[in-house]
Order: sequence, then C-alpha cells, then structure tokens
Amino acid sequence: DIDLEIGDIDKKIYYLNDEKRVLENELDNVQKHIDALKDSLNKLTKEKNDLDNEDSAEDVKVKNLKNKIDQTEKDIQDLIREIDELNKERNELLSNINYVEGKLH
Repeated sequence: DIDLEIGDIDKKIYYLNDEKRVLENELDNVQKHIDALKDSLNKLTKEKNDLDNEDSAEDVKVKNLKNKIDQTEKDIQDLIREIDELNKERNELLSNINYVEGKLH
C-alpha cells in the first residue's frame, strides 16, 4: 500500500516537474518575444522621432508609425498579461510540488 502511494507521489512529482519545465520554456519564449517587440518599439520610436523632425509631407509615415507603436505597445501588454498568468501557473505548480514533497518527508 505504502509502496503504491509512494509510486503515485513520485509520478505526480515527475509530472509537476515536467509541467514546470514546460511553463518555464513557455515563459522564456514569451520573454524573448517581448524583448524583440521592445527592440522593434525602440526602433519604431526612433524612426518616428526622426520623421517628426522632417517636412510635414512625411505626416502620413508618422501616422503609420504611431499606429505600429500603439499596436506594439498593446502586444507587449498582452504578453505581460500572459507572463503573469504563466507565473501564476508556475507558482501553483511549485506549491503543488512542495506540498507533495512535504508529504514524502
């Protein structure tokens, strides 16, 4: 009976650790995507600032860049929310792992 229970707990720990690795990989990928979006945002912002200093004939380009910047900022906010959710899931998994490991000791 105890051996079966220990085996079940070991399986749960393995599963939770595997889920933790998956979530951490997803979190890393999301962070890389956010970093790339931030780089794009910085480049677009610089380009926008350069265009702002040019003739008013460039107003259309500025408007398009502002739209891109707004969309990029929205994308970053969405990714930040996704990171927060992944962090919550990871913390729940860590809590479950700690609980199961506590049961073993």
